[in-house]
Amino acid sequence: MYKKLIIWFGVLVLVYFLITVVFLFSFDKEVSKEYISSHSLSRFYSDTIGPDRAVLVDLPRESSIVRVNMIEHAKKSIDISYYSMESGQVTSTFWALLFEAADRGVRVRIILDGVANGVKTKQKEIMYAIKNHPNIELKFYEVPNVVKPWTLNNRLHDKYIIVDQSIAAIGGRNIGDRFMAPNGYKGEITYDRDVVIFNNKNENSVIHDLSQYFKQIYDSPYSVDSLNKLSLQEKKQAVGKTKQLQALLEKERNRKENIFNKTIDWQAETLPTNKITLIHNPINRFNKEPWVWFEINRVIYSAKKSVFIQSPYIVPAKKMMNGFFPNVAKQGVDITVLTNSRGSTPNYPAFSVYLNERDKIVDSGAAVYEYQGEHSIHTKAYSIDDDLSLLGSFNMDPRSAFLSTETMMVIHSKQVHKQLESITDVYLQKSLLIGEDYEYMMDANSIEERSSSRMKNILLYVVGFFGRFVSFLL
Repeated sequence: MYKKLIIWFGVLVLVYFLITVVFLFSFDKEVSKEYISSHSLSRFYSDTIGPDRAVLVDLPRESSIVRVNMIEHAKKSIDISYYSMESGQVTSTFWALLFEAADRGVRVRIILDGVANGVKTKQKEIMYAIKNHPNIELKFYEVPNVVKPWTLNNRLHDKYIIVDQSIAAIGGRNIGDRFMAPNGYKGEITYDRDVVIFNNKNENSVIHDLSQYFKQIYDSPYSVDSLNKLSLQEKKQAVGKTKQLQALLEKERNRKENIFNKTIDWQAETLPTNKITLIHNPINRFNKEPWVWFEINRVIYSAKKSVFIQSPYIVPAKKMMNGFFPNVAKQGVDITVLTNSRGSTPNYPAFSVYLNERDKIVDSGAAVYEYQGEHSIHTKAYSIDDDLSLLGSFNMDPRSAFLSTETMMVIHSKQVHKQLESITDVYLQKSLLIGEDYEYMMDANSIEERSSSRMKNILLYVVGFFGRFVSFLL
């Protein structure tokens, strides 16, 4: 009797899980008429130079220098939103800098995804130290709930830092050793890209819009405080951790060729822009209206000459990709796509589904390049003709379109576009073009195809077979 009850209970739990985690998310939403009517394509463009300046940051070490410099020079406020802050040297230094800023009176607010970070598991003492400090606040977005399993799907995927309402760094890079490659790091590197936006506190700045978006996320009902109250033992651990971070920072600053105390003239280092516009997904549970994908789709269809797309993986869900590439190609627009190869990808589920649809993308007329160089690429970047660039957190997949929070900057600037072209050329030179026969086009000057292990190939095949049934969650 009891055995049957346990079996039936297990079946009910499984059905409940499948309905609330899978079935409920299989219905995609359309963008509302209200959104379309109130957000014109023309808002991305300007005939005159605007108040915001920008520069792209591609190299891992440079990305560390940027963030260190921003935090070291903060005077009033630091707002941070990241999908993941992984354990390691970079993250520990990052925390130490934030505590130092808070000690000198800077208000620090941090929001992290409720699943994809090590703060809640490997860095609990950090949470205690934050709770114990009057100038630092930490929240988690959409913490999973066993009773509400649908909370697993809607993730915070934004990645940005705002300092003093005058400078911001936003892109696809998380905080961690593999994204910033500190001195002595010998592991796999994940290449990514940030855009630094600088403005001398002009009210028309896109940084103000990003700050307002941060506030909406931070104050939303899906964002919860990391801790309620500390016990005496936890307070003791908090004090100990704070002292440990202070010692770590002093040691790091005494290293040769360090990344601290740099003098950066952001006015001189950044490039002029006509306009920078923030686009983001709505903040709600379950399926979202695909605002960011709609805007990317719209600017791509507006192209007159060329479109460039870089995404670490491409999951061509029906609602996103049906007829997309062929229609643009028929307009006489050159489409170039850059993504990982079988040898470079670290994301088996998403890339395996891409492999299932790879031939269709090639047949569409797009020039598809797959990266064969060292490590892997994680950048999300799009460019249109010779003056529009989009950078941020949006992957070309259903999760970014319908499930996660996502932020992208639409930059109208020929100078920034030219910088993006020169950076992406470096990666294209380490990539191979797929021919009409779906094989790599090789010539005397071609680089070699990056090999992948037999086990990896098998796993990609197996995961791809099952992944096609849940591709709307990838």
